Amino acid sequence: MTESVLARMPTPQEVAALGLAPGMPVLVAVRATRDAEDRPIELLRVVATADRTEFVYDDLPIAPVSE
Repeated sequence: MTESVLARMPTPQEVAALGLAPGMPVLVAVRATRDAEDRPIELLRVVATADRTEFVYDDLPIAPVSE
């Protein structure tokens, strides 16, 4: 899986849907999950208020480094 997280200013639709105050940024997380043959099996996109959101990554597997 690959995941990226970034902060940006919200779209007008996001302001309305999330009830944001003026000038409040959002966090956007995009995760692409692939199977063992590298085929995409899931795409997840989360848009959340930056002042009320925490992304926690716990117990992540660590793959051995290829030499």
